[in-house]
Amino acid sequence: KVKRNTKDRFSVEVPSLRRDVQEQVDLIEELARISGYDRIPQTLPRVTPQIRLNKTRELVSFIKGILLGLGLNEVITYSLVDSATLRAKGVQAQANAIEISNPLSKEQEILSPALIPGLLTALKNNLNHNITDLKLFEIGKNYLATKENSSLGIIMRGEKCQDWLRGAQQKIGFFDLKGALEAFLRKLGILNFK
Repeated sequence: KVKRNTKDRFSVEVPSLRRDVQEQVDLIEELARISGYDRIPQTLPRVTPQIRLNKTRELVSFIKGILLGLGLNEVITYSLVDSATLRAKGVQAQANAIEISNPLSKEQEILSPALIPGLLTALKNNLNHNITDLKLFEIGKNYLATKENSSLGIIMRGEKCQDWLRGAQQKIGFFDLKGALEAFLRKLGILNFK
């Protein structure tokens, strides 16, 4: 039985023998079957794509682009370290560092509270392979018991070519790192820094 409620609304009572018609989509299918599938116009459904931007990911990608443009190379290091490595790299494993209760190995017992151990390990591995001119950065997470932070670490070492005509070499120093950080901050639109 069909009863018109308003101009655009109907009430439909389904016979008890049609137990397969229980929801609105079942009723729409029945209407299409009775009136004929060939009478339904063939059109594609209108889909309005919506792009959802992850602001954090977009910012990290922008920062990586700036650092790559400044001549640095990205490294991705392990988040798990051992306490001896932290002490050797000068990072104190605070009481609130997160320890893994069942680590896979001795080298993976603590979630790293800083990026420095990983960057120094990357530096050491490169030096062991006679790669001495390095400008590295990492954007990663550091973990403490109360929170997880995103951090940026930069490490520079080696020589730079001071005079391209004469080929004079000069070691990378503090002012090179300072210059890279100033250029980085300017690209981010931060102009008031000391």
